[in-house]
Amino acid sequence: MILLNSKSKDSGGYPYGRRIMSGCVVMLAAMMCSCNNAAGIDDSLRQAEAAITEGDVTVAKSVAEKLGEDENLTDMSASQLARLSIVYMELADGDGNRDLAANAADCYRRAYQADKDSADAYYRSLTDERASTAGLLQHLVSAADATYSFEDSVPDHSDDIYFTGQAE
Repeated sequence: MILLNSKSKDSGGYPYGRRIMSGCVVMLAAMMCSCNNAAGIDDSLRQAEAAITEGDVTVAKSVAEKLGEDENLTDMSASQLARLSIVYMELADGDGNRDLAANAADCYRRAYQADKDSADAYYRSLTDERASTAGLLQHLVSAADATYSFEDSVPDHSDDIYFTGQAE
């Protein structure tokens, strides 16, 4: 209690207690912002999903664009990344925008890197229509990530008369 009521001559007559309380308020506000960031992301995802359901592509794209910024992506959980991947995929399905499909694939990969079990759980929980969107996304990512070696896929015909022009 002495600390809260004591005054410092160097601080212009303000009690030390005010400085301590101000510091505590700033720290508390910072903690609340970081805790609310996840809630804010969930709210934004709900807004984007609702906009897609209502056919408001402009709002959905705007929200997805904001969520897709790097600083937001790093704060997202696996299930949030998975949700955003479906939002992007539904937007891409509506207008065929390759950038939106690429963003969907990026979120899909990030979701699995963050937590495979959570990502799997989210994709398995989708309704039939959205599950087909997730299946399409999975095929898109699988095809894009597959590495093909041209040399391995071309048969060796060095002994074949049709390719060498010489009979054995």
